[in-house]
Amino acid sequence: MNLSRTILATALLASSWSAQAQAWSDLYQKATEALREERWVESRNLFKEAASRRAEDFSGPTLLNRPGQPERVWRNGASYSPNFGAAYAGYRLALKLTEEAERTALLKEVAAEFQTLIGKEQHSRATFYFLGNILALLGDKDGQQNLTTKEREIGSAMTWKIDEELLTAEERAQISGVAIVPETKPEVQPEAKPEDKPADEPKTEPEKKPEDKPQPETKPETKPEQKPEDKPKPVKNPTTDDRPPVQPKQPKPRAQSGNQTTVDAGFFDPANLGEVPKLTTKYALIISNSQSAIPGVAPSWAANDAALLKETLVGVAGYVEENIVVVSDATAGEILTAAQALAERVPEGGKVLLYFTGVGANLDGRDYLAGRDTASTTDASTMVPKLGLYQVFMSRGAEIFAFFQVSRPLLNGRYFGQEVPQVGAIAQMNATIPGASVQSVTRNGREVGMFTNAFSLVLNEFRSNRIPIMEFAWQLFDRIKRGSSGSASGGATQVPTLPTLTTIAQDARF
Repeated sequence: MNLSRTILATALLASSWSAQAQAWSDLYQKATEALREERWVESRNLFKEAASRRAEDFSGPTLLNRPGQPERVWRNGASYSPNFGAAYAGYRLALKLTEEAERTALLKEVAAEFQTLIGKEQHSRATFYFLGNILALLGDKDGQQNLTTKEREIGSAMTWKIDEELLTAEERAQISGVAIVPETKPEVQPEAKPEDKPADEPKTEPEKKPEDKPQPETKPETKPEQKPEDKPKPVKNPTTDDRPPVQPKQPKPRAQSGNQTTVDAGFFDPANLGEVPKLTTKYALIISNSQSAIPGVAPSWAANDAALLKETLVGVAGYVEENIVVVSDATAGEILTAAQALAERVPEGGKVLLYFTGVGANLDGRDYLAGRDTASTTDASTMVPKLGLYQVFMSRGAEIFAFFQVSRPLLNGRYFGQEVPQVGAIAQMNATIPGASVQSVTRNGREVGMFTNAFSLVLNEFRSNRIPIMEFAWQLFDRIKRGSSGSASGGATQVPTLPTLTTIAQDARF
């Protein structure tokens, strides 16, 4: 009798455990499927219901250890993230909403949910990434600053894992790089001279405290507040430049010739800093569309950006002027024609920088660049497919470094930049996060894009013909997101993404 009761109790326990596990796991699976199909409301509710059956997110693999059965791992060791999933689905739903008050209310609700996860010390890269995006969309600068401070405090201890199957390919690529913003990023100096002190050299000065970190000698972000007319000091060349350091003098004004908009570069004087050697294997296509048949959407300062960017590439980044093509206020056909003509000159395995300032859209999952005659962001016939533009240079075996200074409004839950290339050697970076708009600053009396302004200033700090893409992007990200002072910074009003990399290394150089 006792044996029968024991067997019955064990069976009831196993049945109860199995039913409970089946409940939360089935709900979680349904929530994940709804997420993939962009049924955001349904997904959010299902994740919350899963959390009601198994309350806490779990970073490690879940072991299903039923009584009397062999132990097995749930979903091949994936993390269990229902609370994160609910917040993430809410974020994606908010991006789709068009009514401002409703969108703001949901963003605040979701921000609180991500904050709760951080409060539980579930310090995942993804949680900080999405919370940072939300605070930027809400214009909460104090919240962004507090989040940045928290990131620094956590540092390398940010190890909590979430279920990455919930995220898009672009988001996974961004999060893998955006994880932690270090207070001072180490410089890359593979060919440093013997007398230079490496960034990781042990501290030997007795007056330094153990907690002090070694700081780069000329890191521009750590300089005191500078006036707009002051010229930033160049950082040590992180690539192949072994010229002796030269003390810069006060810069002299320069201007573009012809009918281009005049832009006083205000930072480059080759006589003072020494010329950066030119590389004939590097090419650039700069597309600046400041005109559009769609009223009020095109950036009016695109021509200024093109002039500033071209001068910067020639002056401090080792580009030959003849290898840079600027296309202004062009139709889709004119853009493709210019790209094809440039591609014919690119040698096998060359490097191509694509820089687009204008209007973009995502239609049915594909990204498009609008021409000057595009009358609607739903009319793909007058736009250039982004992958089509890539293909022109991929056929030459070129490495492509693409930068898009494009506002990313939401249209039926989609936004420009969602399409991630699956083939080719491509690094692509967007000037702002999904749902946000690009902005401008005044530089030497001219209106230029905030992204382009920071782009040229960071290139000037590198002063190299071989610039590692991810280190460059980090400094660009850091300058725009937190910034310093004056026209060199956008504060936290615009947050760029880090590059999405396709078959290309983080230290690939352009």
